[in-house]
Amino acid sequence: MKRMKLLISMLLMVLLMVASAGCYVVQGQRMSKVKGTYELTSYYRTNGKTNETTNYLETQGYQVYLVVTGSSAGYLVYKDKDDGVSYYKTLSLTYAYKEESSNKLENLIEKVEYVSFQYAGEEQKFGVTSEHLNYSRPAIKLSDKVYSDGYGIGWTRVDKATDLSFAEEKLGTLTAYTEPQPEV
Repeated sequence: MKRMKLLISMLLMVLLMVASAGCYVVQGQRMSKVKGTYELTSYYRTNGKTNETTNYLETQGYQVYLVVTGSSAGYLVYKDKDDGVSYYKTLSLTYAYKEESSNKLENLIEKVEYVSFQYAGEEQKFGVTSEHLNYSRPAIKLSDKVYSDGYGIGWTRVDKATDLSFAEEKLGTLTAYTEPQPEV
């Protein structure tokens, strides 16, 4: 009986770890189809204990753009609803390409499968599909004490611009975001 409880506990922990790793929908695309300006179109969090979902685009009024340039630098642009100022932040972008396949013709065209950047000290990684970037993690509830929250983020390509021009057209003048400096 003790072994059975231990086995079930270990199985539940493995299941929780796998589910918390996240899910991506991936259909690799050529870099020319990945580059552009993306609008944040989905951002939600589901409480694993209560199963209640909060849609942050509705509740917080976020207006956010991600500019994927195809190079190692890109931009995150957002409008602060409190003071109405539009900010941009330069990001370091990385791309993960499709592993080589046995099809020689397919290997001639490299396809981007993931776009990543660092934000708030954490890596943000998104799966690439046609005109979209995505990430989701399901909420899991095994008991009232064992659960994990779920969330999802989705971006939709709205323009081919690889600079700040589209975001500036939509949000007006953009101000470079600078990290607050600690007081001495």
